[in-house]
Amino acid sequence: MKFAKVSAFLLCISLLFSVASAQRLSEVTGTVTDSTGAVLPGVTVVVTDTASGFTKTGITNDLGLYRVIELNPGAYRISAQLAGFKTALVDVGLETMRITTVDIAMEIGEITESVTVESTGIALDKQSATVSNFLSEKMVESLPQMLKRPLDLVKYAAAVAPRGTWEMLPGQSTSFSMNGVPYKGAEVYIDGGYGTASRAQDSNIDHSPQQHVVKEFRIVQSNFKAEYSGGGGGLIIMSTKTGTNDFHGALWWYHRQKA
Repeated sequence: MKFAKVSAFLLCISLLFSVASAQRLSEVTGTVTDSTGAVLPGVTVVVTDTASGFTKTGITNDLGLYRVIELNPGAYRISAQLAGFKTALVDVGLETMRITTVDIAMEIGEITESVTVESTGIALDKQSATVSNFLSEKMVESLPQMLKRPLDLVKYAAAVAPRGTWEMLPGQSTSFSMNGVPYKGAEVYIDGGYGTASRAQDSNIDHSPQQHVVKEFRIVQSNFKAEYSGGGGGLIIMSTKTGTNDFHGALWWYHRQKA
């Protein structure tokens, strides 16, 4: 009996961590309609990661709404299928800790026919009032970084100031304030998991992956969800690169003149 209680407790803890992790990944939601604007229930919506081929499926409800959660950030193709309508295809990019709204309009026709809708502009996040700064994979790779530490990217966000200087030496930890709160009040999340570690002597944040494996970087200043209750000074959220169907690697060299 005692073993069963312990097992049940551990299972509950694991489920809580799974739910929290899922909420920190990407989501896509929207409404599927016909050409007249009437909602379409029962539409099969398939979201496919164009890099790995991984897919997740959702079905629209009576209001024509669909929602697909627990998606890694990246490029996706969304397909909507319903008998009597052409298959609708939409290409979209999903970002870390962002609910992206993609509404789909379907045309009458054979399901074997397809209509591709090119994504224009940035899909809106209509589900959150969170204030944040987002750095894409290209920005993470190209923004000037002396030590190639992704945590140092906080200097490109609003409401962030260095405590001293940004020109840190190897072995030194990044020190900053966010929203006027010292760095000790900020929390770091990596791929949905808690990534804040403290050194016993000075409580510096010292958990930071190599920059070349970071895909996206988001600094959240305010209005974040209650699940991030400990981040009084803001949040730093990183997503690392996932595997693809191609072999790839990274090589970089950094040199700085003394004079």
